[in-house]
Amino acid sequence: PTVVACSGKIAGPAYGVLLAADYRIAANSTTFILPIWGPPESLGDLLGHTVAMQLCYNQGPVSALTMLEQGVIHQCQKGLDDTKRAATEVARRIAATPNLACHRTTTMLSPAIEKYATLVARGGVRA
Repeated sequence: PTVVACSGKIAGPAYGVLLAADYRIAANSTTFILPIWGPPESLGDLLGHTVAMQLCYNQGPVSALTMLEQGVIHQCQKGLDDTKRAATEVARRIAATPNLACHRTTTMLSPAIEKYATLVARGGVRA
């Protein structure tokens, strides 16, 4: 399982790293620039069709709290240090459960993440 902590601006290929993670944490000050980047055919499976459509059709900056409400990220933390601490804590919890971290990895990764990563790797991303 992968955990991502992000801050600053998320745009373009940074969405690939963010969406390929199993657990996503953002600092409250993070700005997500729309439209979302990635193969549109897999975004519906990853985020839900309504959210995926909104993220593909809208333009401009979106706050981390909005992305949390839409389910794109799993946690929103006060600042960068809190974000890093939260990501480290989630990773420690996963690592402390060897059965979860080692034996169930393939069942934790959703087919949508695998489809997204495969399309990106094959160059199936449309601008």
